[in-house]
Amino acid sequence: MKEHKTKRLVIAVAVFLGVLIAGYLFMKSPELAFVETPQQTIDAIMESGNEILPEDVAYYVEFDEPGFIYIDLRSPYEFAKGNIPTSINIPQTNLLEKATLEFFNEIKKDSLIMVLIGNDEAAAIGPWLILKQLGYNNTMVMKGGWNYYANESLDPYDMPEIPKYMVEDAAYDFVSIMETMKSSPAAASETDAPEIVLPTRKKKKGAVEGGC
Repeated sequence: MKEHKTKRLVIAVAVFLGVLIAGYLFMKSPELAFVETPQQTIDAIMESGNEILPEDVAYYVEFDEPGFIYIDLRSPYEFAKGNIPTSINIPQTNLLEKATLEFFNEIKKDSLIMVLIGNDEAAAIGPWLILKQLGYNNTMVMKGGWNYYANESLDPYDMPEIPKYMVEDAAYDFVSIMETMKSSPAAASETDAPEIVLPTRKKKKGAVEGGC
């Protein structure tokens, strides 16, 4: 059940980011057209094989594993501060420029796999979605992104049993919120609430009979 919810969340984020990026980038390149339907792309998201682990990337880079090319989607400033060796910086705002697409076509022709890298995994999902719909089926997303690659251990013998990129942190501490609500005066039970007494209208007295 958790895995199913996670996939639905990934799909929602991917589609949302994809729409935003497409809306911005396709204004520059209106001649581009999707070759896959949204349903085909969603089906691809649900399949395995679209992601690569950061420790695998570190291993492939260290031993010069052929068949991969690493595309860093961050800004030139962020790329200059630190990057994966041999990676190529193509900011996502330049993703659909003519020269970039020609480069991607050469990569595809050479049967190389493009590994997309953002600050985190979510930052690469939108660009992956766009390229996937444009027919670049040779793309993958590095889990964890650059932040994980740069700050966590990538040694298979020195990694936690569950790496951080596999852990889903809740946005809010719902347990604490519920406890606070239980102890707040507003959450008092109905039995503790003061009894509400409705005012009753007094009957109007009749006119006094008789005269002076």
